[in-house]
Amino acid sequence: MAAAPHCILDDFLPESVHQELLAHCLAVGDFDRGKVIVDGELAYHPDLRQGYISRDRLGRQLMPFRVRMDAAFAQIATELGIKPFKYNDIEFRLAAHGHGDFFKPHRDTFVGKDRPEGGDRLITAVYYLHAQPRGFRGGDLRIHPFGPGEPVVVQPASNRLVAFPSFAIHEVSPVEVPSRAFADSRFSVTTWFRRVSTPS
Repeated sequence: MAAAPHCILDDFLPESVHQELLAHCLAVGDFDRGKVIVDGELAYHPDLRQGYISRDRLGRQLMPFRVRMDAAFAQIATELGIKPFKYNDIEFRLAAHGHGDFFKPHRDTFVGKDRPEGGDRLITAVYYLHAQPRGFRGGDLRIHPFGPGEPVVVQPASNRLVAFPSFAIHEVSPVEVPSRAFADSRFSVTTWFRRVSTPS
């Protein structure tokens, strides 16, 4: 039984950029409850997802982060067995998972009326960062195989990037933060590479 396709890149960002991005995350003040799309409606469903997301654009760290993601794209696609494709601006989202937060099994692609214009998400890449020493437990990413078998379990190690097909079922296991402090949360930047749509 084959494991779910995935790619792990540790020490993904230069340490100086990693630390500056972490400091930026801790300073962001506009985190809102994470929502999910159910039957075409974007809403808060606490039984499916608990956590916080931000529309923040990563500040001065946006450009070095984008440059590094672009540079890693070909390697990521190759390791996932996906033929490199043309994509426009990458889509990304900053998230924070605190005590008791989780994300039930789901896919990042959309079909039917939920399918967005401008291209489909083909590759999901999640970058992790957190305070040292780590103030939380759990929060593992579980990537399910396409057939029978056990999921791949990836720990959210700081400065680690993990990538997988966006159409693979995946989940975030519950997080425990003994201090209950926001600064001890599990922070991540999720990036989606979307294949450019071609006229039919």
